[in-house]
Amino acid sequence: FPGARSVSVVGSFNDWRPVSIPLEDRDHDGVWQAAVVLPTGTHEYMFVVDAERWVTDPLAGRYVDDGFGRQNALLFVRPETR
Repeated sequence: FPGARSVSVVGSFNDWRPVSIPLEDRDHDGVWQAAVVLPTGTHEYMFVVDAERWVTDPLAGRYVDDGFGRQNALLFVRPETR
């Protein structure tokens, strides 16, 4: 998200709370990231840019209707294998 002042990830894993998982762009290249530990399963998510604009991940590949006329991205977390 080049030019963004802040980006958070929200989803089914954090009750869609916009400020609970902020992302960082340490080198100011427009690539925002964070490390998040999620339980096994399917998770819906979006990004919140500058605390107001909800954006679907364009690189997710899988989506589901969010019930509000938009699409939530889907993330599949598989069980850890040893």
